[in-house]
Amino acid sequence: REIFVSLEEVRKSLCQFANTHSRSTGVVRPRYARSARITSTEDRETALRILSSNASWAAALHTYVVEWDIHGRVPGRAGKPWLKPGEKAPTSMLPPRVLPNLCALRIRCWESQYIDKDFLGALYRLGGITELHLHHCTFKTSESLSVILFSLPELAELTLDSVTWSERKPGCGPPDQFTSPPWCAKHALALRTLRIRSPCNSGPFFRWLVEQKCVNVQNVELTMFDEDNGRYAAWYLQ
Repeated sequence: REIFVSLEEVRKSLCQFANTHSRSTGVVRPRYARSARITSTEDRETALRILSSNASWAAALHTYVVEWDIHGRVPGRAGKPWLKPGEKAPTSMLPPRVLPNLCALRIRCWESQYIDKDFLGALYRLGGITELHLHHCTFKTSESLSVILFSLPELAELTLDSVTWSERKPGCGPPDQFTSPPWCAKHALALRTLRIRSPCNSGPFFRWLVEQKCVNVQNVELTMFDEDNGRYAAWYLQ
């Protein structure tokens, strides 16, 4: 009940753990279990064990779970990170390929890590992910973020909430640019919904979206923008 929760409850308490009370004192009821909320290594192992079990209600979760929600810091432990910065992003943090209706990936409090081909390949093989929601995440470079976006070919909805990236790496353009590797130019970024909250420097990102011809967004939600970032947003909307 602590891991598989309803999306309605997730929306109401985005950064809390196990604060929802089940409507049943028995086992998980699949009709409520719309999101898998992972807040520790133990959570991840438990979720995988449940999803691979032979129980009838566990099998039903394969159909009902539509969102994989990863929180990089363990709530209640002074924000201790379990997704620690390292040499490369772990593919084990991604959802298993037994969830046919999974369409949303949510990651919170993810410190900068190296994004390698194995991680990008695992993202691509997930298939039908149409929503990516990033909250309080920091990337080593803008390329680290851009390659993730292009590794989700069905991506239509993007949320960037307090997302930042570090200074450029040598040879990748001025520090005020948002860049992507050349292979990304062969693919389209067909976003329909874009949410940005509390940006650090949105200008390079908006310019990059225009360069990628990502201008057919139908729903734009911009919150906690200061005057400078607001000007960049206005330019993008025009």
